[in-house]
Amino acid sequence: MEPLEPLESHVLFARNDAAGTFEVGTIDQIDGTYVSTQKGTGFGPGWTHVVAVGPHVLLVRNDDRHFEVGHIDQYDSQYAQTDSGTFSHDWAHVVAVGPHVLFVRNDAAGTFEVGHIDQSTARYVKTEGPKPRPDFSPGWTHVVAVGPHVLLVRNGAAGAFEVGHIDESTANYVPTGTGTFSNDWTHVVAVGPHVLLVRNSDGHFEVGHIDESTANYVPTGTGTVFTKSNHVVAACSRVFLSRDDQFVVGHIDQSTAKFVITQDPGPGVGGTPDPIHVVAVGPRVLGVSPTLALGFVMHFNQIGQFVETQTGPDFASNWTHVVAVA
Repeated sequence: MEPLEPLESHVLFARNDAAGTFEVGTIDQIDGTYVSTQKGTGFGPGWTHVVAVGPHVLLVRNDDRHFEVGHIDQYDSQYAQTDSGTFSHDWAHVVAVGPHVLFVRNDAAGTFEVGHIDQSTARYVKTEGPKPRPDFSPGWTHVVAVGPHVLLVRNGAAGAFEVGHIDESTANYVPTGTGTFSNDWTHVVAVGPHVLLVRNSDGHFEVGHIDESTANYVPTGTGTVFTKSNHVVAACSRVFLSRDDQFVVGHIDQSTAKFVITQDPGPGVGGTPDPIHVVAVGPRVLGVSPTLALGFVMHFNQIGQFVETQTGPDFASNWTHVVAVA
């Protein structure tokens, strides 16, 4: 049985309008419905990245180098700002790696930065960079945290990848492996200790993991699903793949490390309207349509089939970012 998310699991919505509109909510553990806890403005417009870093939220705006740190108060479920300032700009990827944050800029120099949110002050602290690294090749398409590791994938002809981690003693980035594999991945998603890569053009997928002894990527299985997946979302051990007219639910088998489909009703059944945000909130999945101002909440039962607990809740429309915050 999947564990339920803690009571304090929240969702932060941010819209990049002039008013800085935002909303905070949670998913009720009893009936599985969305409950709004705060609506407001003044959140600052034009955020490029909104990333959950443990219980904190880091917001980054590339055009003026501005950042903000905040959290969702556990007592009143309201957003509280704890830090703001400026730092280096034009980050293509901002990724939480455990308590750390890795910033990657897709420039020729391979610029990156590492930092974290200080637990005592709730302020951002830089621990490395920004600095170029000639061997930190530019043009990464995906940068994904896989447990304590980082997998960087480039969709060029060579299908290059790199694996690394943030050293706990120095809080610096350390590369541990490189290689090549199939290219043009549309989705790269961490599923617990595993990685699922999906290519929309032909429905091809690959499963792999970061080997704990070599700290390098190891493929463990391949296959095909339907093409043109709009969303590939991991909710605990379950994976939800969907497009407008079809969906699949599956998981990575712990003994064989291969992808196993547990629900596939075939074309013309289910799916999610597009465009939509689909976000894992613990074991549950929240869907939000930015144009229809509607959504859904669901989870997966013991045999790996989806159970919808709410459909059509009213949301404000045109959210730019929808982020789950522990």
